[in-house]
Amino acid sequence: MQTDPNSAQAWSARGATYERLGDKAKAFASYGRALALRPKDEAARSGLARTGG
Repeated sequence: MQTDPNSAQAWSARGATYERLGDKAKAFASYGRALALRPKDEAARSGLARTGG
């Protein structure tokens, strides 16, 4: 199964997964990509703040 690379929801979920795994750098990058695609995504914005943004 492939994920749409332009899906903000998928990038946000990826960020949450990396965050749970303790990889803050990858979580930060994933949340950042989610916000680039959907700037008003509050879940991604919160995740970005938690992981160093």
